[in-house]
Amino acid sequence: YELGSGMEQKNAYSYLKVADGQGVYQWIDYNQNGIEELDEFEVAMYKDQANYIRVWMVSNEYIKTYNNSLTQSIALRPMSVWGNKMGFKKFMARFANITTYQTQLKQKNHNFMDIINPFYKNINDTNLVNTFMLFRNAFSFNQHSTLWGLDAIYNKNKNKILMVNGFESTDKEDWQLSGRIRFLKNYMFTLNYYYANYLKLSEYFTSRNFNINAYKVEPVFSFQHHNKLTINLVYYYGEKYNRLHIEKSFTHKVSTDINIRMPKNAIIYMQLSYYHIDFKGEANGSVAYEMLEALQPGHNGVFNVSYQTNLFKNLQLNLLYDGRVSPNTPMIHTGSVEVRAFF
Repeated sequence: YELGSGMEQKNAYSYLKVADGQGVYQWIDYNQNGIEELDEFEVAMYKDQANYIRVWMVSNEYIKTYNNSLTQSIALRPMSVWGNKMGFKKFMARFANITTYQTQLKQKNHNFMDIINPFYKNINDTNLVNTFMLFRNAFSFNQHSTLWGLDAIYNKNKNKILMVNGFESTDKEDWQLSGRIRFLKNYMFTLNYYYANYLKLSEYFTSRNFNINAYKVEPVFSFQHHNKLTINLVYYYGEKYNRLHIEKSFTHKVSTDINIRMPKNAIIYMQLSYYHIDFKGEANGSVAYEMLEALQPGHNGVFNVSYQTNLFKNLQLNLLYDGRVSPNTPMIHTGSVEVRAFF
């Protein structure tokens, strides 16, 4: 736990074009005027789109702030104590839970109790200048069993930053419930359920504001043979609703991925995915980009192939190919070669 005070600089940024595939962001000309505007940049979902980086600019505007930060992690693993016991203790040894909390708060409030409180939650408070908060709880039952198990994971993430032209904030919350069962020696069935809420607010770029509720059900069939071959067959159905407007999306996805381990530590990975997306609302905007995950309404396909091998003891070779096709756009092919040296 830390407590202090200081001067917080108001932030400003711009975007700089870099070599294709070497950036983080992509530019989408939403208003078709050919001008790169700050509210037209999105985090790239695919490598071929990542052609820009964000560059933070120096500002001479500062605000006096009072700061506190806290980092805490608690792990409960009864298996380490009662793993060899019998009866009730052996049953309790099947449970496990890990909780992590991390926060950094910077505020203008002079109230001493607010200054020292690391659990302050009201992200809309204008006295709150800069915020980062992460809470994660992972609960498991039968975690070490190769036959079956249950997991429940909760994540909460809040961010707020003071810009020259106002505040920008995000608030993400998601639940993941999973169950797995091995019904034959080499076959496993996993069922995942996801719920998420994603709130994004900007005082200046109001067109980028949204509050999305998302639901997803995902059954997975897996086959594994002697750690040399793994095949997954995945289907998921997802729904997303923007609570601030009319946008809705309904997504069906079918995919398969194959992982092959070859001699000399070589690995071949292939994934083929088909998406059918029914989208209601304006498809050209920041909200649609988030809900469609950089794809288009209708039929979409994504294909990935990678080959990894060790050339020498400390030299690794990666060959990568990505393909993507969406309605009204030509198919996109992206290939790359990577060589990594380990010292």
